Amino acid sequence: MSKNKWILATLCTWLLVTSGMAQANIDYTHRTLKKEMEKNWGAKLDDLIQMEMAAGTSLEGQFFTVMKPNTKYVYVGRVNSCRSGGCNISTESQGSSEYFDYFIFFDAKANVELIKVYNYAATHGHEVMAKGWLKQFKGYNNSKELRVGKNVDTISGATISVNAITEDIRQKTNLIVNLLNSKVASK
Repeated sequence: MSKNKWILATLCTWLLVTSGMAQANIDYTHRTLKKEMEKNWGAKLDDLIQMEMAAGTSLEGQFFTVMKPNTKYVYVGRVNSCRSGGCNISTESQGSSEYFDYFIFFDAKANVELIKVYNYAATHGHEVMAKGWLKQFKGYNNSKELRVGKNVDTISGATISVNAITEDIRQKTNLIVNLLNSKVASK
């Protein structure tokens, strides 16, 4: 085997092995989160207070309260976007799905203020990281339906990621809205 073929074979093997390794844990202290908290709210990572979720609530992430300068909420989590051709999260191993980590900033009334994708470990669909595309969710508060192709822009070549993050934003906004409504009702 020639030297070039050997290098190519080694590189391909390395890519195959490392691409199947999913990051085990979500980074809740990522520098992008820190930067955006300071820039948008004047808050630090130390200001994050983990929220208690109702028993049986399944999350691949965590909600936090930020009390400085006024009450805000953050969701930091992971979206399993699967590979092209689809997947069944309940039956596939962590390594067989693709994922990305992101956060959502909510105001005191659970309106989306900002969404940022900070750890994109999928092979396709990077376009969902674009600030301009994510900006369309600003102000979303679960009062209207999110529908890709209707009120959420599609992205050619990123269909799986677009659908995955849109559904996750809808679910997490619904959770925080219900959580805040239950707190108000219990007072």
